[in-house]
Amino acid sequence: MLLETAREQFIAQNLEEYGGDAIDLAWVTPEEARRAEDERRGLLATLADAVLTAANGSKLYTNALSPGCRTCCAGTWSCLFINGICNARCFYCPTSQLSKSEPTTNNLRFPKPRDYISYLEKFGIRGASISGGEPLMTLDRTLNFLARIKEHFGAAIHLWMYTNGILLTSDILKRLQDTGLDEIRFDISANSYRLDKVEMAVGKIPQVTVEIPTVPEDADQLLAAMRELDRLGVNFLNLHQLRLTPHNRPQLAGRNYTYLHGPRVTVLESELAALRLLAVAVRERLRLAVNYCSYIYKFRYQTMAARRRSAAFINKPHESITATGLLRTLTVRAAAAELQNLVADFTSRGLPADLWQFNSAAATLHLAPQLLHHLDPRRHSLSVRYHAAALKPAITYHNSYREIELSSRRRLIVERTPLDTELAVAADKLPLFTGKIMPDDATPWPETSPGGNQPTDWEKIVASESFRAGLYEYY
Repeated sequence: MLLETAREQFIAQNLEEYGGDAIDLAWVTPEEARRAEDERRGLLATLADAVLTAANGSKLYTNALSPGCRTCCAGTWSCLFINGICNARCFYCPTSQLSKSEPTTNNLRFPKPRDYISYLEKFGIRGASISGGEPLMTLDRTLNFLARIKEHFGAAIHLWMYTNGILLTSDILKRLQDTGLDEIRFDISANSYRLDKVEMAVGKIPQVTVEIPTVPEDADQLLAAMRELDRLGVNFLNLHQLRLTPHNRPQLAGRNYTYLHGPRVTVLESELAALRLLAVAVRERLRLAVNYCSYIYKFRYQTMAARRRSAAFINKPHESITATGLLRTLTVRAAAAELQNLVADFTSRGLPADLWQFNSAAATLHLAPQLLHHLDPRRHSLSVRYHAAALKPAITYHNSYREIELSSRRRLIVERTPLDTELAVAADKLPLFTGKIMPDDATPWPETSPGGNQPTDWEKIVASESFRAGLYEYY
């Protein structure tokens, strides 16, 4: 039932985003969705024993992931958009690329390398990438950031750059080498699938990757390129799913694509084409490592990683962070005397006082997960509330926050936003909930069963605590 409610919310959100244009889009029909699901199940069955997976099955790959992708999966990656200008005009580009704006990440501007380096350090980043736009269009700026980052962190950070390769020359490649660049990633679909610039980089930059959206009508070209990349000794091929945006809608709308609802609108044929290419890579035993980076992986796990990094600065000692990156606050309610007895019991056991917070006036007790086994469901009621932590460039005064000092000149704000009202943990669910939120419990949360039109508190809790396994459903 929660799944059905989420579907309805996403459909409404997608239709609202595209307004009157939504009626002209070829949304997947139930029959088309069933046929596509059947094909995908067949492809996944073929790949089951031949590919590796990450992020709960939302990322599939052969052989290995690049070091940069591994930092992304670990939640320790930052992407700096060095500019917003590009010399290619890819039909699928999600945003306009017409400005040499200041370097930006998470809507935060970093005009100077020193503050970005401090940001990387404060937030425990182990993989940093320079993207755009096209980084080579602001060459001196790009080289300055790359050199300064690598000079500061050395081998402690994996540093890579995205490019369409159009402006790459042997001289520029040498200058990139001199910065200590660990990996270069080419979007060959932006340059008519030419491989000469990719070949130029092989043997010069330690890791060479091709990273592109999977354009369904270019599948034959991409298949030929994949085989040639293997022959050239390219290390990695990353395939993405095409996504519809208000900016690229006019270009995508004329291409006979089928659109899928979800957190964002995606192209059905793009995912199926990526999985077919993955199957070829397996069948032909290519040395080239091929990675399908699904949109649902990006939406769920990259968002989770950003939340977790921010949450670490603002969570209280009695709070904890969920597998989805949310702050979790547990609240016990009972008669004030009953709560005082619990606090007295904690104190007598020598437990650290920062593991709970008692408010006698409100008759509430916030406590850490490791204290839950002290509760008696007959006398104590438990509720949970979730907050999302996010970086802000300035104080909004809408929610509680903490200032993070990057330097004497620069501060960032971590703000916590409540996602829902308090959710009650029913007495019969308390043992399951207590066990599931322990750090050493890696078993999946149970699926929720269908109910009424509104999700129950328990269904909301499960959705806040866990992601569904695998790729996203088609609807």
